Amino acid sequence: MSYNKEPSPEMLINTVDSKDHVIGVIQRKKVLQSHQSFRVAHVFVFNSKEELLLQKISKKNKRHPFYWGSSVAGYLFAGESYTQGANRRIKQELGIEPRLSFFGKVTMKEETGDKIIGLYICHYNKEIYPNKELILDTKFYALQKIKKMLDGGDIKVTPTFSLLFNFFYTRKQDK
Repeated sequence: MSYNKEPSPEMLINTVDSKDHVIGVIQRKKVLQSHQSFRVAHVFVFNSKEELLLQKISKKNKRHPFYWGSSVAGYLFAGESYTQGANRRIKQELGIEPRLSFFGKVTMKEETGDKIIGLYICHYNKEIYPNKELILDTKFYALQKIKKMLDGGDIKVTPTFSLLFNFFYTRKQDK
């Protein structure tokens, strides 16, 4: 799998059923208007203090510019696994290649179709190299601080990050 392949509106992605089985292929730019379900991968990057890296989305992004979101996020190419997509996107967005661990999968119900999200986590304490085309800023936050900011409405985050953070935080508290 080539890490150099950049996502585009014309890229082909898989459509999936409610059980995450591939049922077709569509251009990324058409999936939301087609109301079909699709796959994405997100990565939560933690430092040695167990702080979570958030990224502020570039103004070039049509959805949620200037919002904070997951450390890394991206659509999966057609035929690409969640792991391959997560590894590709972390290199493209942050310029790093850490070892990722699968955390879980969650479905986000939207008017435009369901988004099936594979969440990965990793720990990384070296320099990151954010892709300035995609990311305005990055910042590490303690989980309690993020929870407090979300509960108080003190930070603008993507709906996907809000769902994933609650999914992660709840499961982490249960362990």
